[in-house]
Amino acid sequence: MAVAVEHALDAAETEEFWAQVRATMTTPEARADLLRETEELSGTIRDGLEPEDWSEYE
Repeated sequence: MAVAVEHALDAAETEEFWAQVRATMTTPEARADLLRETEELSGTIRDGLEPEDWSEYE
């Protein structure tokens, strides 16, 4: 019985989480903010990477 209750609570929490995601991420402003943040962060991620050298495996 405890397992069934735990699963029901997990399902309710998961549904609540995705409802909040849908409510906050589906507005045009939210999408624009996400796009802007992604563009800002993508450059820093690429800048920190060093070129890979695969010559030792040839």
